Amino acid sequence: IIVGIITAAGAVAFPLSASAANYYVAPNGNDSYTNAQAQNLATPWKTIRKAASVMVAGDTVNIVAGTYTETVDMQNSGTSTNPIVYQNYNNGIVILPNGIRVSKNYITVKGLELLDSMVIDGSYCRILENYIHNAGTNGMFIHGGYNLIRGNKIANNGSAWGGQITTGWTNGAPDAHHIVFEYNEVSDEQGQGEDLMQYM
Repeated sequence: IIVGIITAAGAVAFPLSASAANYYVAPNGNDSYTNAQAQNLATPWKTIRKAASVMVAGDTVNIVAGTYTETVDMQNSGTSTNPIVYQNYNNGIVILPNGIRVSKNYITVKGLELLDSMVIDGSYCRILENYIHNAGTNGMFIHGGYNLIRGNKIANNGSAWGGQITTGWTNGAPDAHHIVFEYNEVSDEQGQGEDLMQYM
């Protein structure tokens, strides 16, 4: 078990601010609800993808416990003072069998359970308290810069060419730099026996 890996070439600051809008997503929701309706827990959207298509800097989506078999396509970036937040609601277990790609900047992803890779292409993102396990390749594939990876549990991931956490290499993606790892638990690598791989 590796806990509290810290690799930093510079400080990373993520100011906190109030969200402009708080949306809800639930398995029994309906994507035809308006933006105003989806800010009420009684009338949530059904998919995270719907929320991702609407949210702008400062917005938060609260995801109710359940399994979401979808591919999330992030549309917008947050800002340094107003990140876009994807988080579980009320500490519920939110399962994403297809993983998630963090493709924009100033994004926070918190408290999700992934059964496939988390790919981080954005910069200035916060990846907090997620559980990533049993992905067929990499548990976490990190590009971009100034990202904070804190308090995640990463287990039983890897392949013949990937590890639990891999940084740096993939065609067309930005290079990884200034990544901070804090208080992560990494165990039971299934591939090459490496928990942290750096491609140069």
